[in-house]
Amino acid sequence: MIINSHPDRKHANAADLAADYKSRGYTRFYAWDMFVRDRDLSPEMSAKEFYSLFDSVVASSMTTRRNIDFTPTHIDTNMGGMLCQVKDMVKWYDIVWACGMTGSNPHDNTFGDRFKEIQ
Repeated sequence: MIINSHPDRKHANAADLAADYKSRGYTRFYAWDMFVRDRDLSPEMSAKEFYSLFDSVVASSMTTRRNIDFTPTHIDTNMGGMLCQVKDMVKWYDIVWACGMTGSNPHDNTFGDRFKEIQ
């Protein structure tokens, strides 16, 4: 199965993020808002510096595609019974759904209500 892989935006290079925002068609002002959000409200540069950086980069997506082995382990009852592969990462679960979507879920007492293990 081919899935999209997304970088850690909090620690990514600022120029790479600016190029990614540009590839998504964001205006420089909206890109600044996303940059602040991606940096957990603590950007390392001012808006003026970011606008200059944004204007200087060429649009380039940071999303990459990769091929993974997909072995369903659970059924997601919130997604109409869609098969998914769940991997326990100690503090959270990494999840890949049969449609190629990826995500995670924290270790909490609602996990078992939503995700039913395939017997």
